[in-house]
Amino acid sequence: MDNRVFSAAAMRFVAAHIKDDPVALRLKYSGKSLDDIDIDFAITQIEARRKASSKLPAALACPDFVFPTALAAEQCTGEILAGLHAEIAGQPGDALDMTCGLGIDAMSLCRHGWRVKTFDIGETHIAAVRHNAARLNISGLEAIHGDSVDYLCRHASADRFDLVFADPARRAADNRRTYSFADCSPDILQAMPLIRRTAPRLIVKASPMLDVDAVTASLPGLNNLYILSVRNECKELLCDCDTRAETVKEVTVHAIDISSDGSATRFSFPWGNGSKYEKISAVLPQTSQILHIPNSSVMKVISRVSLTDVYPGLSKLDRDSHLYVGDYAATGFPGRIMAIEKVLPYNKKAARELSNGAFNLVCRNFPDTPSQVIKKLKIKEGGNKYLIATRTAGSICLLLCTSL
Repeated sequence: MDNRVFSAAAMRFVAAHIKDDPVALRLKYSGKSLDDIDIDFAITQIEARRKASSKLPAALACPDFVFPTALAAEQCTGEILAGLHAEIAGQPGDALDMTCGLGIDAMSLCRHGWRVKTFDIGETHIAAVRHNAARLNISGLEAIHGDSVDYLCRHASADRFDLVFADPARRAADNRRTYSFADCSPDILQAMPLIRRTAPRLIVKASPMLDVDAVTASLPGLNNLYILSVRNECKELLCDCDTRAETVKEVTVHAIDISSDGSATRFSFPWGNGSKYEKISAVLPQTSQILHIPNSSVMKVISRVSLTDVYPGLSKLDRDSHLYVGDYAATGFPGRIMAIEKVLPYNKKAARELSNGAFNLVCRNFPDTPSQVIKKLKIKEGGNKYLIATRTAGSICLLLCTSL
């Protein structure tokens, strides 16, 4: 690889121009060359650092951390999730990472004591991971340029690991997004016989768009399914499998949401069979009642769990609203909890009362879209209050709430 790529001069250029517009920089330096600096690489670093700034704050505190491509910054695992992956992996041992990418998961495992052999078919990716691991003082990581499935074909009986980790690429050759295991690369289901000969355990990341029923039915030996969200945005499904089992076991689902302060809300239950029917309120919610809004991880599996059974004092506002009320704030509830200040009809009277105010608007099982509600009520978005537009007791209404 060109020595100019990871040169100190290139990184000085990045630091000097980190706040500049990458498009303007490319125009300025088009057709030009600078000694010891690969201009395209340097400008890519500026683009990538901006894209990954919220996901990789610790890594980017190192001025020499590099990205092989700008796309790697978009697709890499964030540090919060990588830390959670390592926590789920548990007691350290020897791991094989089939899909290195930027290496964030592999390096996180190493920080937790694992010895990791990681593969990528991109030579530039592997060079970047080796460079970054050295700059971040990561030990126990071996980054190999090559295809992990080919490696397993040749060495599955020779090298034994405690864990195989995989984050299959969810992009087709034409850059179209893919979701199912069979459409991702590598195809984990097809590689399962090789993985079974290599390690007793597989942890594989999957798209949050996948149907959970399909995942539980397709992955043999699935023990634990983690639905992971960050700041109430569902990011991924993480599947923890016993590769020695040839059939699907009873699965435990863990819905986890990590908040802005780093704390985690966890809710676990057996997957089981069939839908759960919940206690539904027959009356409109009342002022001073407490509203409970499940987080996005729980919403992914809301049809399979009865929160009114777990929290007996709660009732559901409507079968399809997935909002819960009670006379108390349920301890440990997996979601936001708010006090209802007012219950308003969705009409001109409410519009007069709320007009020109600022609210965090949430629409659940409501006939109008958020933009339509904002226009009709003449309100703004933002502020400290929440306005929940929903259906309950056979009618639609507005709940003016304050977060607890």
